[in-house]
Amino acid sequence: MRAFLPMLALSLVTTPPPTGTLFWSAAGHHAVASLAWARLAPATRERVLELLDGEDFVHASTWADSVRPSRRATAPWHYVNIAIWENRYDARRHCPEGNCVIGAIEKFERVLSDPRESRPDREEALRFLIHFVGDIHQPLHAGDRSDRGGNDTEVFLDGRKTNLHRVWDFDVVEVLATSEEGLVARLRQRMDQLPESVVREWESATPSQWAMEGQQLARTNAYRLPDDSRIGRAYLEGQADAIEIALLKGGVRLAALLNRSLSP
Repeated sequence: MRAFLPMLALSLVTTPPPTGTLFWSAAGHHAVASLAWARLAPATRERVLELLDGEDFVHASTWADSVRPSRRATAPWHYVNIAIWENRYDARRHCPEGNCVIGAIEKFERVLSDPRESRPDREEALRFLIHFVGDIHQPLHAGDRSDRGGNDTEVFLDGRKTNLHRVWDFDVVEVLATSEEGLVARLRQRMDQLPESVVREWESATPSQWAMEGQQLARTNAYRLPDDSRIGRAYLEGQADAIEIALLKGGVRLAALLNRSLSP
């Protein structure tokens, strides 16, 4: 099982996280949240701001990581382990008692949607959902090769020793743009070019299908490594399209989930 476990404001991070850290970069989470915010209905935005006590929606996207050290029971909610050689998701085996990112998203969507739940519980559900929808769109939060989602797979990125999971949490996102603002602008431009039929298809998928998309990307992209495990910019740039689409899907799906859950 992974120690922790979607999408560092690049300009705010000055040192890399320690080896073994497992989370989408803050830039990834901020991008997903920014895309989602632009797609929220006015009534949904109003309700979100009320639940967050006016806190910035994008800033709230990393809250679940900040509470994880003091709330260890939440750690398995950030990921699901689906072996890359498997061809389907089995809730009983992959997510016993709902203790994975798929189960967490399903649970917190129910809480957020239910006006009978307490306000604090709905606020927490919202905060977790903003984060977990980002997490599940990081391929190595879903695909696994008996290596804790790439965390135990050592690679050398431009000669620097690291691990595959960290590369996908940080480096593949960073290669898309030199700033967080640039990343969001790039994604919004591509979002504007998406056919509505594609957006509707993304919105109709379920969390377990989101995870299986990630598991497939882990198999076809993330784990496709050279024999010597030495990778460089060519490897990172080769993931750009897949990562862009994953972030776009995260934004579209987060917005759809919140519009559905908080509709009047």
